[in-house]
Amino acid sequence: MARLTKSSRTKVSGTAAEKEAKRMAAEIVMIADDAAGDYVVKKTAKSKVDKAAPEKILDRSAIARAKLRIDVRMWLMVRLAPHIYGVPAVKPSSRSQSPQPFHLDIDLDPDPDA
Repeated sequence: MARLTKSSRTKVSGTAAEKEAKRMAAEIVMIADDAAGDYVVKKTAKSKVDKAAPEKILDRSAIARAKLRIDVRMWLMVRLAPHIYGVPAVKPSSRSQSPQPFHLDIDLDPDPDA
């Protein structure tokens, strides 16, 4: 029986971890795209009297649960394959300056003249 050396064991387990992380990435896309439980159909007193269509209400708990599922998978992906999904390591410079934080401004105003 062939024995695995430490370096080959690390390579094999690293490959398995990368495959698992890629599988989780695919799950994240499926969870994010699935909108089946985002709304709940609720019959109100008004819809019963007027024979109106039932009201669709946003189910915040289902959305929060989906966000939690995505966040957990992302956390695990960083742990399984940090060289692919982790934050890139910052090499210390000779001046020993700390890296600047990332800042992104998004303008949601539809009026460009404002």
